[in-house]
Amino acid sequence: MNRRFRLACSLGLLLCCYNLAAQRHAPCGGNPVPLSITCADACLVCDLNGVSARTTNTTQGQSPPGYCTMVVHSMQWLAFVAGSANLTINVRVSACNQNNGVEMGIYASDDCQTFRLVSNCNTNMFNNQTWPFTTTEPLKPGCIYYLVFDGNGPNSCQVDFTVVSGSTMAPTPNTNQKITGKQRVCVGESADYFIPDIFGACDYEWRVENGNILTTLNNRVTVLWDNPGIGRICVKGTNACKEGNEVCLDVEIGEESPLTELGPFFVCFGESYRYKNILLTAGYLAV
Repeated sequence: MNRRFRLACSLGLLLCCYNLAAQRHAPCGGNPVPLSITCADACLVCDLNGVSARTTNTTQGQSPPGYCTMVVHSMQWLAFVAGSANLTINVRVSACNQNNGVEMGIYASDDCQTFRLVSNCNTNMFNNQTWPFTTTEPLKPGCIYYLVFDGNGPNSCQVDFTVVSGSTMAPTPNTNQKITGKQRVCVGESADYFIPDIFGACDYEWRVENGNILTTLNNRVTVLWDNPGIGRICVKGTNACKEGNEVCLDVEIGEESPLTELGPFFVCFGESYRYKNILLTAGYLAV
């Protein structure tokens, strides 16, 4: 079927946005940062290195299933953003009101309901000592992870965090990559678009002009182009602390037009012809 693309003389922009939003946590503020008794209420640090906090012994709190302690006493939570796939941190325990210390592990969760342990878990972090934690699987830079504590008995302690290797500084998810997908479509046509993974992006925020997003999965999206003219699809990577640059792709959306008889014409080889305001020069013409 022949299709002719016509550009609209004036563009009424229809905007549609879609963001795969991660769970939101309030920023922690300055040291010592507060710890929460549930995952959902955890405050967030955008760089864990140099952060300090104090555990308490007042409320049992939320425990992830299978936590390494045998008895839950006073669970507490702190959220941070991974800056690298692999990570080792030291946790200094001090100023405990009892000498039996605290317990800790690093957890992953997308919804604060299901959890996965991603580090060693230590149940005997005694007072006035430093304890190492190393991830046991690759982290996704830009995504949120949780330090989960339990007081060992009715204990409360000062905890200080130092990054030994890797990074806990939230990366800025900028990219030089381009969106790939169809750049010429007909009204009513849907098309798939893709951008390579953006380092530091835990979420992807897509938006379109002159179309509607049908489905999206991270760095992939399907768009219905339902208005003629020039459309546009844009995306930027984001995380809980930072957002990256926006990348866009223009899309020509043509209306399907009935065939129109324009002849007869007598065309001589090598000459140019004008039809209305269109100059048809000698050479090959795309159809």
